[in-house]
Parts: sequence; structure tokens; C-alpha cells
Amino acid sequence: MSLNSTTPGSDMAFQTLQGFEDIEKELLEQKLIDLPPTRSGDGGGSHFTEIEITPQMGIRDLFKTTQSAASFSSNAHPAICMIVEWMKSNFDVQTWEDKRARDQIFGSIDLDGIPEKFFVNGVDNEQVASGGIGLLIKAFYNSCREYDDHINMDKCNQTVADVNTHIWEQKIPFLIEYYRQTFGVGPFPGYMDAYRAVLLSKPFKTLKQHQAISGSWLDANLEMFHHFVKLAACGASDDEITKIYHEMITVEPKLDGSAFGEIHGGHWRTYEGWLSKGYLDWGDLGAQNLRAWYVEPTQVYGAVPQTKTLVDICVRHYGYWKEAPSSSCFSRSSRVRMASGETKAICDIKPGDRVLSNPLSSDESRKYRTVAFLSTPWQGKRCLYELQRFPGIHFTSTHPILMAPSRDDDVNDRPILQFVDRISAMSLNPLWQSFQTTDIDQRDLIVHKFGIDQDSELVYDLILKPLESTSDLMSTGPLPTFVMVSTNGQQLTVISEAPPIEWFPLERLFISNVIRAISSSSQDISQVLKIVNADSGSLQSTLRGLSGTFRSRSEADGMTQVSLESLLRTNGRDDAQIVADLIEKLITRLGRTISKVINSGWLNISPVSSPDDANSVDLIFIHILRRLDDAHLCMRPPISSSWTLRVQRDNDLKRQYQLAGRVQGQDTLILHQDILLQHNLKKKNTNTASADSPQAPQWMAFELVDEANGIVWQGRGPLEYGVQSMISVGDLGAGEAGSHAVVEVELCSVSSASLEHRPTWGMPERKTYAASLGYTFGLKLIEDLTTARKD
Repeated sequence: MSLNSTTPGSDMAFQTLQGFEDIEKELLEQKLIDLPPTRSGDGGGSHFTEIEITPQMGIRDLFKTTQSAASFSSNAHPAICMIVEWMKSNFDVQTWEDKRARDQIFGSIDLDGIPEKFFVNGVDNEQVASGGIGLLIKAFYNSCREYDDHINMDKCNQTVADVNTHIWEQKIPFLIEYYRQTFGVGPFPGYMDAYRAVLLSKPFKTLKQHQAISGSWLDANLEMFHHFVKLAACGASDDEITKIYHEMITVEPKLDGSAFGEIHGGHWRTYEGWLSKGYLDWGDLGAQNLRAWYVEPTQVYGAVPQTKTLVDICVRHYGYWKEAPSSSCFSRSSRVRMASGETKAICDIKPGDRVLSNPLSSDESRKYRTVAFLSTPWQGKRCLYELQRFPGIHFTSTHPILMAPSRDDDVNDRPILQFVDRISAMSLNPLWQSFQTTDIDQRDLIVHKFGIDQDSELVYDLILKPLESTSDLMSTGPLPTFVMVSTNGQQLTVISEAPPIEWFPLERLFISNVIRAISSSSQDISQVLKIVNADSGSLQSTLRGLSGTFRSRSEADGMTQVSLESLLRTNGRDDAQIVADLIEKLITRLGRTISKVINSGWLNISPVSSPDDANSVDLIFIHILRRLDDAHLCMRPPISSSWTLRVQRDNDLKRQYQLAGRVQGQDTLILHQDILLQHNLKKKNTNTASADSPQAPQWMAFELVDEANGIVWQGRGPLEYGVQSMISVGDLGAGEAGSHAVVEVELCSVSSASLEHRPTWGMPERKTYAASLGYTFGLKLIEDLTTARKD
């Protein structure tokens, strides 16, 4: 073993132990420590004699080094930085133009001080590696928004939350690993005894007792905590560390234990003062060149060369690619309870039929619902599933099952949704993100694998007629439930997979005008549906690109009065099923982007400023705050509608704002609130400017506080101007697995002309904009179809 000559003495996080220089000579004379030997060569300087390192040599630099200050920033702490570098080094070596894709993304990685594997107890190497992949995929999502339709961000956000929880829970084992890697120590013979001897030595104890009496011992708890961590790095067990602690305070010369009262006995591992509760996110990876692409040469004469993109290769390789959505449904023979009490096979139900919706409700409008139409996609190669207790009800993996409600409130106010594959379900239907969800126990399931003859079979779902609402701001209400009946007579409450369109008034208006534009053309609407179903391109990017469209009020008013019935039976053509499928696919593919561009539409009335415009100001849109699911089935209250937001850009002062929005479901807060930053805080650093990003990303730290419920979520990340970003926030010390959320934000540079329209952007203006934008989007789909036919 050789001594690692690299020490963190020059690192801001670490410094030389207070008073060490006063006792170093005495420790050397007592041979408790030893200086690293000077290597001698053969005179030419090219050959060196291998020198054996003694424990006293090995622990000298380790002992004299301690952390410089308490509550060091988590994202910048060397132990956490070591984890990030380990994540980078463990990405698969994929080919990228005859090179490693890892080098394209991270450049050359200095592997010095990075373990090949974490050997300390408690660390799950696979989970850390998986977390690193999740962070990388999230970097792709935030940097390459033309792919946002196809990246499974629910899986990504959950992976990022899980790895942050794991790192926080195992932060001390990681710190132990950091000391071992940095100083070349470990559970080697003699190392623990050597460190123990210095810690219990008369020179050290006398020095520290004098500092304690005089009041000059700074951060005594922090220093002693690190001594115990370093003992563990040298191989000491918790019991041995406890014995050493008792010797320090009971054997002459004694140290007064009250000087470091937070560090005592076997409880030193609970000390958290050394690290702040930060949150690792995609910006901490420092990933670059994420939009890189190249044309792969072909060896076949006349063949069309393929364009390779880094995002496509990595997202597919790591299993985060989200295929074009397929509706979740039931087999044709699954039976539904009708309002009359009889049961009917789901394939035999017709529009206008009345079904039992919520058997626990005394309200007729909730107890029974009317079927608007049936969704009937192909089963394809999807498996069907059956619950052991409910034979005869066969459903797809992403269809929501309502966990057995015991009262009416549980159905609509605090429902718990069950899925065979909840992560995929939430990625396909953004509404499910707003509710508490759980995976069905695999032991309760019977799997029916698809057969060759099933590929062309239809599966069925009921789309219920929307409930009428007089509110333009409705964001919640009765869920579209209906009741299935098993062959043994048991009733199972399920939810229609289609989002309740009455919850989304602006989105409903937008989509109605998309359909209006398509149906007024000569194009076959089924061909447009194929464009929407295509497994390439981003409809969200297309929508954002069109968001500058704004027609006059008089023209748009004629498009704001569109009923569901007119959408499902347009121009006398009986293509209601195709229109219904198109509506469902548009909602799934576009997600919440529709509401984002509509609610921030006032920005597009006047030209958006350049960040370098002296007359512009910076503004942050806080669009959505969404609490992530925890894995525990508890009836937790809905997310609060009011929050305090503290924002800090780079190293500027922290600013405080008040947020208020509408709660959707249990876990989503709809905000679309804009916050003006100070004029003089703008950073004009263009050293890293490029053609795609004329202004360098702005690092923003966010702190969201719900004082009523004692919640503080923290997170940070780099924001690019004009790009909608998703930042992870959380409180890693809350509960068993922490508390996690994501906030969707957008940094904009706004001209004074645009600001004049800000206070007048009310609901009438948003409706007009939604109608106009939807109509324009429909025309764009027709244009894309025409182009595709020409190609």
C-alpha cells in the first residue's frame, strides 16, 4: 500500500485541525505520528525504492484534517461530489463516433479518489448508479425539449427522489468512504490503534481541554464528529468508538464531554450538523453536449445515412424512452354494473347508457353517470391482468383501480389508485400524478400473456359524459368512476382512463379547436391520429413554437362555444370514435404544456426580449408544484394551496414571494404564477454563450415553505432563458423516506411592452388565446400530414 499524497487541506470544506501545529512536534517525538518519508532514487531520478508506509505515517494527514465549517452545502461537500463523480464514471461505455459517449457528455473524468465500488456497509451501489442515470436522463429532458414527449419523467423523478433519500440516509458511510479514498486509509492492521492512540494522547486532550475552558474551541461538536468518522474509516466498530469516547472523558487528563455534548457514546451517527439538507439534481452532473448528433456513414450503396442523436441513444439505452401512448382498457367480456342494477359486457355498452359510478354516494349526479362513448383501441402485444379476488375482470397494466373505498369521501376527496405499473400509468396520463398511487401486489395478480390471435382484438374503456360546471377554474371534482362485476359477484370500482375534461376548461377549449380545424379540412381525421400517435418528434415543442399566435377577439369568439357532442360528431360524419381517440391522445401527449403556454400567453403579445436588452427584466414563471408519491399508504392531506417561495440566483440575495394556486387531486398545485426578479440582479456572463443559448444558464436555488404543515422543500438547478425546466425539491429529513416534489419553472426575459399586458391577462383573454392557439395547432397537424404524404 502506498500513501495517498493528496490531502484536502486546500479545499474550502476542510482545514487543518485547530491547534495541531502546537502539538505536532510532541506527537512526533512520542512516535504517535510520523512524517511521510522522502523517496530517494538511484541518482538519476527515474527509479524509486518502494517504501512501506506505517500506520503512524498513514494517519498523520488524516488526523490533522477536519471540516472547516458546520452545515456545509450538501451539493458542494467533497463527500457528495465524490458520489457525483462516481456516478459519472459508472455510465456505460456506449459508442459515439468511435468514442465513448461518457466522454462526450462529461469530458475526461479524473478517477483519482473515486472508488471502483463502495464497500462501506449500507451503500447500495446499484441504486446510486441508477440514480446517476436518472439525473442524466433529467438533464436530457431539460436540455432537449424536442424529446420531452418521449422521456418517462415519472420514472426519472422517482429515481432521483430515491437516490437522494439513499444518499441522505447513508451520508456517514459515504463520508467514511471519502476519508478512505482521499487518505488511503482503511480497516488495515494497526490503523485504528494508531488513530486511537493520538486521540487519547496527553498532548491532544490537554490542548482541547484548554480550548474548551478558554472558550476558543470552535465547532467542538463538528470536530469530534469527524474524529469518530475517521476512526470508523480506519476500521473501528461503533462499540470500539463508544469505548474510546468514554476513555476520553474518564481517563486523566480528562476532556469535558459537555464541550461536545451533541457527540456522545453510540449516538454520534445521528449528528447532522456537518451537512446541510441539499438535494442533488441534474445540474450537479455538469453534463454537456447533450444536443450532439452525427450522421452515421452507410456501407450500402444508395442507402440513406442515419442521423444519430445523443439523447435518443441514451434515453433508449437506459430504458427511459416512453412509447406512443396506448389506452388502458378492459377485455370485451368484462362486465359493468348498470344504473338499473343489471350487468352488461363492456363491449355491449352504448353511448347514452347509464352506469353505476359511486355506489356509496347519496347524490344522484355522483351515484350514476352517463356514457359519452367507448374507447376501443387494439390490445396489441399487451398482457392483461386479473385480480385473484375478482375473477373475470381483465385489464391492462396502466388502468387505474380504486383502492376499496369505505365512504364517499374516499372515492373523490382522498382516493388511492392502484396500478399494475403505476410509473408507466402516470407517464401516460398526467392526471394520475395528482393522486396517491400504489402498485398492486404481484401476488394478487393473474397474468394473461398475449397470444398471436389477440394482437387484433379490441379492448374497451368507458368515457363518461362530463359533469356540467359553471366555474372557469374547476380543477377537481368527482372522479369518472364506474363499477365492474366479477364472475363471483364481487364489485370492483375503477376509473375511466380518460382525464375528466371538465377539470381542464382551457385545455378543453384548446382541443375543441384543434378538432374544429381538422374537421373543417378535407383531411381524413384517422390519418391525423396517426401523426399524433407517431413515435418521433415532440408535439409539446410544436405547441411551444406556435404559442406566439394570437388572433383578434372577434375571430376567436366564434370558436369558444364548442360542445363535446359537436366534437364527437363533426360535420355530419360519424367518426366519433376516432375523434374521441384523438382527444385522448392529444391530452396524453401534450400534458400540462397546454395550460402553461395559455396562462403565460401575455408574453407573446409583444416580442420577447433578449436577455442582453438593457430595458428588459427577468421573470420566473412558477407553473406547477407537484408532490411525489411516497410508498406508504397513508391518508395524507392534500398539498397546501399557499406557499412561501424563496429564490436565490447564483450568489445574490435571497428574495421572498407568496404563492397561491388551485389544488388538483391531492398532490398537484396549479400556479402559473409569474415572479419578477430585480433589474440589477441580472448576470451578463456570456463566457459560455453559444448559438443555441446566447445567455449562460442561471443557477437558481428554490426554497418552498408550507408553514402550516411544517414543510420546507429545497432544490436548485440551472435555468436557460425561454426553456421550461423541471427542478427536484425536497426535505430529506422528513419521515422515513423524506418528502419529495418537483416544481416546473420557466425563466424569461421580458420587455416593458410585454409587462403592460400582464395585469390584464384574465380568463376572457385566456379563453380567446386557447381557442386561437388550438385552431392554429390543428392546422399545423394538417400541414405535417400533407408533408408526410409528399415524403
